[in-house]
Amino acid sequence: VVQEGATTAEFRISVAQTIRSNGKAEQVTVKTAELPAYYRHFAVPKLDNDAFLVGGITGWDTLNLLPGNAQIFFEGTYVTQAYLDPTNTVDTLDFSLGRDKKVIIERNMLKDYNSRRDIGTNKERTFGYEFVIRNTKKSVVHLKLMDQVPVSQDASIEVKASEISGAGKNDATGILTWNLDLQPAATQKLKLIYSVKHPKKKSVTGL
Repeated sequence: VVQEGATTAEFRISVAQTIRSNGKAEQVTVKTAELPAYYRHFAVPKLDNDAFLVGGITGWDTLNLLPGNAQIFFEGTYVTQAYLDPTNTVDTLDFSLGRDKKVIIERNMLKDYNSRRDIGTNKERTFGYEFVIRNTKKSVVHLKLMDQVPVSQDASIEVKASEISGAGKNDATGILTWNLDLQPAATQKLKLIYSVKHPKKKSVTGL
């Protein structure tokens, strides 16, 4: 039973508990609750080809939770430990549930689109990549896939994205985001093609 005060919450445990007097810490169940949850996958193949499963819960703000470490179990197996911060202002708490090897992702360079050429006093280099995403699970996978194109801080360097396969693009950061719903046993392909043009005398690094 939870009795809420102006600034506190008191938990009155109605079920008898046995706590051994051996000086060791004991875990006692104070309250059990079921909350709505959703699952989605997240991947940045430029850094790691694996897809990571993320679980999110809503309605947590009604439980009078205390800050501390939370042990995360998924499908009956311990996954990881996460810090629970009830002072968070977001509506949903997200927890990483580890890598999902049943979602296969490849980021391959497209040789036909990778080229260099001279244009007057400038050089232009083109980059092309293909993403191949395969869902080998028996359920639909909601995947958030991210990549990035360079962002120029120099007026003499021009970056142009000619193909982003419908991704959302943040012009300030160059971050690309695809939100995909992959059906069971489905494979989807995406392309990313962009070019960088700069003066011949200027050296451009980090491409």
